[in-house]
Amino acid sequence: MCKFKVGDKVRLVNTSDYYEFNAIGEVMTIDQFDELPVLVKFENEYMNYFKHSDLELIGGDNMCKFKVGDKVKRKDGELFSNGEQVLTIKEVFYDANYDEWSVRFKETGTYITESKLDLVFTKSDLKDGMVVTYRDRQKRVLFEDKFYNMSAISAGSYLTFFNDDLTNQSNKDLDIIKVEYMGEVLWERKEEPKKVKLELEVTPEQAEMIKKQLGV
Repeated sequence: MCKFKVGDKVRLVNTSDYYEFNAIGEVMTIDQFDELPVLVKFENEYMNYFKHSDLELIGGDNMCKFKVGDKVKRKDGELFSNGEQVLTIKEVFYDANYDEWSVRFKETGTYITESKLDLVFTKSDLKDGMVVTYRDRQKRVLFEDKFYNMSAISAGSYLTFFNDDLTNQSNKDLDIIKVEYMGEVLWERKEEPKKVKLELEVTPEQAEMIKKQLGV
């Protein structure tokens, strides 16, 4: 029984006995089957045969975490080549040189590996039926520009009370930290962990002992 089906995305992991000129790591789409081997259609519409053992299914943890149309920003906080902080993904492809998924941008035509990017989710991306989680862990469902309490429909807050980055304009506890739709997490806020400063009261003798232990 074949482990693939028509439409699956696969990665070439071994040089094929049928065709030896493809680069290891190249990503292709399965178009149809013979009993053996698998007939694969490339992104440029060229087709060729491969053994099952030549191919690895791309799915689950192997899938790119972004899709065409997503808005992203750099994790390091730097601006993109056009001076903008947020760009739109035009293309998603597997880059065998980096052994990693990469994305190409609509605005610049340049590309970058996915590990350097974070998803940007704004107020305009919210749609009816999406479920949001506030910082205080309460959940609300969006319908016609208002977030409703799922257990008390009469209670709710308006979308206009939120900034474009989904923070609440007056109450930090009501900042949106997660967005879900049909059980799928679409976005989750990533925040730097808080730094806690500890102050200890010690005697002069204890202070000297600590200095000696630290070699100060």
